[in-house]
Amino acid sequence: MARDAKLRHNLKVTFMKRILAAFVALTGLTSLRAQITINSLDMFYAPGQYYRSYAADGEVSVQGLLGGVGGPQNWNFSTGPQDAVFRFDYLDPEDAGAIASLFPEAKLVERKQVENGTVGDAWLFLDQQFGKGRMAYGFYDPAITGPVGLDDPAGIFDPPLLDFPEGITLGRSWSGGTVFLNSMLGAEMRMTYTSSATADAYGIVTLPKLGFMECIRVNELVSTLYEIKFPDAGEDLGTASTGGEFTPVAEYYVRNLYWMAKDRGIVVQITSRESATPPPDEFATAAQFVRMFETNHPKGSTDPWPVTDLSITLGESQVLLGWTKPLNATSFRVEHTGALGPDAVWTTLTTTTSNFALDDRVAEGARHYRVVSLP
Repeated sequence: MARDAKLRHNLKVTFMKRILAAFVALTGLTSLRAQITINSLDMFYAPGQYYRSYAADGEVSVQGLLGGVGGPQNWNFSTGPQDAVFRFDYLDPEDAGAIASLFPEAKLVERKQVENGTVGDAWLFLDQQFGKGRMAYGFYDPAITGPVGLDDPAGIFDPPLLDFPEGITLGRSWSGGTVFLNSMLGAEMRMTYTSSATADAYGIVTLPKLGFMECIRVNELVSTLYEIKFPDAGEDLGTASTGGEFTPVAEYYVRNLYWMAKDRGIVVQITSRESATPPPDEFATAAQFVRMFETNHPKGSTDPWPVTDLSITLGESQVLLGWTKPLNATSFRVEHTGALGPDAVWTTLTTTTSNFALDDRVAEGARHYRVVSLP
């Protein structure tokens, strides 16, 4: 009996060790899943890239689909509305023709087409700046004009909007804002756009035809303040005002939820109805539901990119070296040599996770510096 009890005890200990090991492995996997980072190589950054998405035509129920904060979570978007197909092509600005002259700083253009639709192309003028993020300079969309719409299809952002920064990872928050002008029935209008976003959840997302992949969810609240400069006394509504100030007439909010994946960028976007107050995080009805199902986006490298903007500032007794952190680099080895050439001997000054270093040995003569990016 004592032997049987000991055997049962050993089996129990072995079983518990296996359970504990599995739990530790699962915990490690969960922690790893939380560390996914979206950078510029995961976004669409070069002419010739494209993706296609299914979209809803009008409002659609998203009850129970959004999930909550944290993770890991499993979002299955393999099924959903297929009322329309959106195609997004990334082009050189010159492909936009004369419209591009309105956005001279843009280096990349996103063209949205509704396949088999009657709506004209919509254009978003961008620059995917490695190390900084995606800059938006404005848009051109004929759909916003018409008898009850705005007079001009163009919206020129002043200042440009950083809508997705470099290095989006769980817990990161950012905000942005811009202003653009237009008119309605000849009355001058000013729109002030403000957004605040947080990468608030993570897990697995499943897409039609593309399967499942790790993702981060970004929760963004957007407000747009509409102001009108009303005509002066004696002027018709269709006549531009010669004086006066902009008067607020309305402010509306929408909540955008973005699911972002490596080598795919934004794979799902769900947008709430527009309302006079901020929509809740878990809204039941969406005004827009878009799911990627096809793309030619290349697989991004995980190798650290080189430092390309090393600056040197001389002080009284020190040298300050500074640079911008490039993609995929988490630390840097700063080296110096007394003479350049194929036989140069480089000596390590320091290894740092910062984007600067100080050298206080300026009295030893001329030095040449380089910074080596490390993973």
